[in-house]
Amino acid sequence: MLRGLVAAGALVVAGSAVSAGGPAVAQVRPSLVDLGPPRVEDTTNQAGWWTPIVEHDGATYYAYDAPGRTTTTHVVWVVKRLTSGETESSCLSFSGSGGACHEYPDDVGHHQPSLAVDGDGYVHVLTAMHSSPWAQHYFRSTAPESVTAFAERGTTMPDPTWTHTYPVVARGPGGDLWLTVRSRSTASAAGVGGRLYHYDLSTQRWSRIITFAYNVGLWVYPDDLQVDATGRVHIAFEWVKKYTNAFPDIGAYATYDPATGRLANAAGQTLTGPLTVNSPAAYQSWSSSYDPTATHNGRGVQTAKLALDPATGRPQIVYRFMPDDGVHSAVLRAGWDGVAWRRTIVYGGKYDTFPAVDVTVHGSSIRLYYAKVNTRGGPSAFVAEPATGSTYAERSLAPSRPRIERLSAVTRADGTDVLYLSAPQALAPLAGELYVGTLAR
Repeated sequence: MLRGLVAAGALVVAGSAVSAGGPAVAQVRPSLVDLGPPRVEDTTNQAGWWTPIVEHDGATYYAYDAPGRTTTTHVVWVVKRLTSGETESSCLSFSGSGGACHEYPDDVGHHQPSLAVDGDGYVHVLTAMHSSPWAQHYFRSTAPESVTAFAERGTTMPDPTWTHTYPVVARGPGGDLWLTVRSRSTASAAGVGGRLYHYDLSTQRWSRIITFAYNVGLWVYPDDLQVDATGRVHIAFEWVKKYTNAFPDIGAYATYDPATGRLANAAGQTLTGPLTVNSPAAYQSWSSSYDPTATHNGRGVQTAKLALDPATGRPQIVYRFMPDDGVHSAVLRAGWDGVAWRRTIVYGGKYDTFPAVDVTVHGSSIRLYYAKVNTRGGPSAFVAEPATGSTYAERSLAPSRPRIERLSAVTRADGTDVLYLSAPQALAPLAGELYVGTLAR
């Protein structure tokens, strides 16, 4: 199992090889070449599971929490940014509110937005969901490719009495949308399952497709969702035992084929649904030191993101991993090579990491994104790319923005990555800053 992370690999920084825990090395050049003007965000605009930014028809759409009228509330803004830098935006509000932004109570790690743009251009936003019904938490734009007005559409969703957390949204090749979310059908449910929902573009309606994962006594944490060119849905998620430190989080991956209703693992093996913790779907299982009688066993996986190799369709997963208590959370990469999961250490150095990672793939190029907790006032957001052997070359994303703690990335057709970089404490204690920029390949 992966232990002794610092000794397991090397990190190449600014072209110079140093041990993963070695001294800081000055960055040769900034890697984020086009950083737009910041937007003021709420200090709670921070999550690891969200999908807060997408590209559609030459424009970037993103959503974020902005400060509310009090220090314990926030409002949600949605922005459309053209390549020229011109933007339009509005906040989410309800009918009859006179256009006033709807305020949500703060809840770090739960009350953050995810969004997607369907094939007709309508913008869908899900936000502020922590064991919440759909009502007052799901919105759709009132016109295609516009973010100037939204309608609350929670009453149109299936399972209106269920409660939901961690909505992750992705668009399929035909313009339909897919949604994974952690849901509980009743307050007395013995487990909290992972559900897959589908938005049919032709009918403009959502439906629940499948409970892809459910295990009595465990909770499912959705991490990411991708839909390949054939329409097959790829899901990355975690198994968690709530309210105990004795069960390290397990990282799992599965696919769902809408044409056949078939669940499968990375090897293509058909799996019986819903998946359980014993289904052969883990890309990162328990540490070899796992002791079920111990009070602490390390957190295991926390926060993962998924990309698909465009040539093979195979998954590449980047995730934050703590192998033992008291050890900093490293950043790991797990890639399916057609036979097995191959894991490498992307970053396992002297600094801890925030629960914020992402991965993009374009052609043969793969990029791994992460944020470090403390670099002595220096830059905290980084991108790493494979160098030689099992090493990675690391670059600072935004040297002049040292307080970035959360991030997200999407890729344009030409390979340019569009980055969402959240610095929730940049204007502390009252607010933060959000930066959106591009990194060309």
